[in-house]
Amino acid sequence: MDLFTPAPTRPAPITSMHPYQQDCDKALWSAWEPVVRHKNQLVVMATGLGKTIQFAFTAKRVLGQQSRTLVLAHREELLEQAIDKMRRVIPDDNVRFGWEQGTLRASLDDDVVVASVATLGVGNRGTEQREYLGNGKYGISSGPND
Repeated sequence: MDLFTPAPTRPAPITSMHPYQQDCDKALWSAWEPVVRHKNQLVVMATGLGKTIQFAFTAKRVLGQQSRTLVLAHREELLEQAIDKMRRVIPDDNVRFGWEQGTLRASLDDDVVVASVATLGVGNRGTEQREYLGNGKYGISSGPND
């Protein structure tokens, strides 16, 4: 790197949600309480209201309770967006991110794996032991170990 090339910078962390995202978070987690235990939840927000950030905070909380998270999306742009937002919400260098798409393979040691739906639909990709979180048209459901 020369004097004229700026040093690479990490995007600013995202440390909080908007009030409507916090309300959504409370509703989501209260439905997941052991007493209620609705396993399948759906979060619906209009374009631009921060579904991916809401999702990243949910993933952060799941990572605190379980070992792995799988992020599913149907387009590469949504996978890139998910990784970007999750790294900003979870700026911990100890959290390992993996990418599962086409010929790319994530490690079973990765804490968070982003994957295309089309890729996982082809054969067994070893995802059966992960907590399932969806991105894009955003849905969350518990994995089969539940």
